[in-house]
Amino acid sequence: MTTVVHHATSALVEDAPFSRRAATPARAGAPRRKPEAEIVKEGELYLCSLKRGYAHKVHGGQFGNVGEPDLDACVDGRAVKLEAKQPGKRPTGPQLGRLRRWAAAGALVGWFTNNEHIKQLLDHLHDPVFVPDLSHPGCVCARHGGGQ
Repeated sequence: MTTVVHHATSALVEDAPFSRRAATPARAGAPRRKPEAEIVKEGELYLCSLKRGYAHKVHGGQFGNVGEPDLDACVDGRAVKLEAKQPGKRPTGPQLGRLRRWAAAGALVGWFTNNEHIKQLLDHLHDPVFVPDLSHPGCVCARHGGGQ
């Protein structure tokens, strides 16, 4: 006995020409999430734009030091070590440990998700005993209204 299969529809969506297929709708209102590399670059450019500022990206990898902050900078003669993070993300344990060691040596340290956080930290550039609360980006002192 032979089985006959009948196709009820001859014009399936898969058979439609590519140009006639409906495009996947873009999610309206969903902001683009910046990659961490872009946040680092913006921070580097900001620090280099300062009158007495210089910064460069510390490249990680298999031969780098685990947890080393993303930006190595000097502003007005003081070492500045900053870790960049996407909004909603936090530094890892080794990254926080490195920041604490740099702070103990006299560097201004912190982590940021945008350049406003860097500006908050740099407000304390000439305070040699200032150590930021590393549980938040930027600075959470009373002067900066919580830092978030």
